[in-house]
Amino acid sequence: MSLDFYMAYPERVEKLILMAPGGLQDPRHWVGQSEGLQKMWGWTNKRPTDRAEAERTFRELLALLVHDKADITDEAVAERFDIAMEQPMVLYQTLTCPYYLPSQLRTIKCPVIGFWGTQDKFLPYQQHKILQEALPEARISLSDKAGHWFMIEERDRFNRECLEFLDKGSKQTRVAS
Repeated sequence: MSLDFYMAYPERVEKLILMAPGGLQDPRHWVGQSEGLQKMWGWTNKRPTDRAEAERTFRELLALLVHDKADITDEAVAERFDIAMEQPMVLYQTLTCPYYLPSQLRTIKCPVIGFWGTQDKFLPYQQHKILQEALPEARISLSDKAGHWFMIEERDRFNRECLEFLDKGSKQTRVAS
């Protein structure tokens, strides 16, 4: 996670791109309401042994990552399914994310851009407000056309904004749509 890397090695980071990041709020405040995480943990606890059924339910899980289910193509499933099946289920079941207090976030000295899809079913997109309050100069990019996978659903916009952010100096602007 790029936020964790920055916190460990701030001297090695010139600019920070955050894509629907965790780590901005204690998960105990929201994890119980996360449809995506609940589904992921359910899938890992009761993953079907039949490959076809496992793939069908995995596709359902991936569909929670996006706003437009059409983005979960056969290729997207195939690209991830075998890896998901090989992963020890304990990896998913014990997934944790450290979080940082606003006072810690304020120590970030490099330019920051953050992307959130307002249809995210895994992490609350409202967490962008925490980052914005801690770092008023951070550039925030929201999309009501994206879920957790902003970089897939808003591919052209994501790439354009990242390249602009990386190409420009430290001056940042807020973007919201």
